[in-house]
Amino acid sequence: MKSFDELLEVLRTLRGEDGCPWDKKQTLESLRSGFLEEVYELVEGIDRRDAVLFQEELGDVFFNLLFFAELAREAGWFGVEEVLIKVREKLIFRHPHVFGDAKKLGTAEEVLANWEATKAKENDLRKKKRQSILDGVPEALPALIRARQLQEKTAHVGFDWSEAAGVLEKVEEEIGELKAAIQQKKGVEDELGDVLFTVVSLARRLGVDPDRSLSSSNRKFKNRFSHMEKILGEKGQPVVDQGPQGWESLWREAKKAFP
Repeated sequence: MKSFDELLEVLRTLRGEDGCPWDKKQTLESLRSGFLEEVYELVEGIDRRDAVLFQEELGDVFFNLLFFAELAREAGWFGVEEVLIKVREKLIFRHPHVFGDAKKLGTAEEVLANWEATKAKENDLRKKKRQSILDGVPEALPALIRARQLQEKTAHVGFDWSEAAGVLEKVEEEIGELKAAIQQKKGVEDELGDVLFTVVSLARRLGVDPDRSLSSSNRKFKNRFSHMEKILGEKGQPVVDQGPQGWESLWREAKKAFP
């Protein structure tokens, strides 16, 4: 693809002898945090359904991926071509119901179950069978997303609540333990973590993406507080020192504006 080759040429020029000092000094470690930021910006473009922003951020993420592959090539590990070949082979191997002789799968749940089974076979073929089905969940994931993925992995083997009501009871139980920890001033962090972990499980049972749900609440809170700031600005009042009753009154107005 011409555009792909041209982008790769730009990257190699930037990394070349007469290239950009900043690009030339980059390493896998130095690109890591910036890459995560780019991914979150891409997610923002998706959430906002902003085609212009989405296109721009997708390009930034793609360039970062290409940059990682180029650093690997320079280290003598592999090139971008090997990356593309490997992922193509993996996709074909993990979709025998599409590219092979396996029976056609009619539901997304069947596809997920088959995916896990195929990945297990893949590990056997590599003679690198994991000690746990949870080993494949990256530790670097944001905690909320990692909690959901850990729970989804165990749910595939039947370790899960059968209905949301049971999880809700567990949430209430964990809240009770948190209250006790607060009173005793001991183990509060751990008990709060248990509450959050169980709430993630409740979200799954309700068919809700907890990360997307929390993101929605974040936006709602921002809109409401910005509305409160606007009200205060129109009244010529400072944002600080409103007092509990003042804030409560403003919050009620903001909730009407952003239900």
